[in-house]
Amino acid sequence: MKSTTLWASCLLSSLGVHAHYIFATLSINHGPYSPDWQYIRKPVNPSWTPSGDYSYYPMFDVYSTDIRCGRNATTLGGGVQTATVQAGDHLSVGLSSAVSQVSHGGPGMFYMAKVPEGTKIEEWDADGDWVKIADLGHVEGTRAEWVTDKKSYKSMNVTIPATMPPGKYLLRIEHLFLRTGIKQTNFFVSCAHLEVKGSGGGKPGPTVKFPGAYDDFDLAIWAPLHTQGYWLDDYVTPGPSVWKG
Repeated sequence: MKSTTLWASCLLSSLGVHAHYIFATLSINHGPYSPDWQYIRKPVNPSWTPSGDYSYYPMFDVYSTDIRCGRNATTLGGGVQTATVQAGDHLSVGLSSAVSQVSHGGPGMFYMAKVPEGTKIEEWDADGDWVKIADLGHVEGTRAEWVTDKKSYKSMNVTIPATMPPGKYLLRIEHLFLRTGIKQTNFFVSCAHLEVKGSGGGKPGPTVKFPGAYDDFDLAIWAPLHTQGYWLDDYVTPGPSVWKG
């Protein structure tokens, strides 16, 4: 019993030291940010945590269905509102009020998957075809600086491709804290509910599945050299190429 308590205490202490984070708010075209979790599914706490909000604790398993939208969030769409946006709109996703900044350097990515016809977005388990619409990698011309290292990042930004077909989508928001060991890289993932308006015309691709898009041995995820700030000029974010519409 003592060892279990000590283990949990160490993990809780680690939370404070490492200052984990999660994206929980949404701004459209530079407008005000929404309240936490109004448009974004809230991952659940890890099973070992006490009462309180530990939804920002990272995931580590790229083969789990939790990699889609966060811990157990494939079943947590109920009560989440859907934000209406136009193709071409600028979106900013902000941090949960429980945390202060993106405190780890690493790549950020945005994916979108269209909700199947006849399925309610609140009930969809996110088992779809995901297209990457943006990534935030290293700062061009540097060997040891990430885009998200800049200005004590508190948000990540993306533009919906102008030719994105209209419909309801999940927007997958992801940031990685790269580590040197297998299954040690931290994944901070959440999903927003969107309804995209516009004339469409684009054919999003290539698409991937989650799980399936990533592998533990992908050097973009298991990155012993990149985590030490070496050779970032050669770093390519995991997953498919970006579709710009």
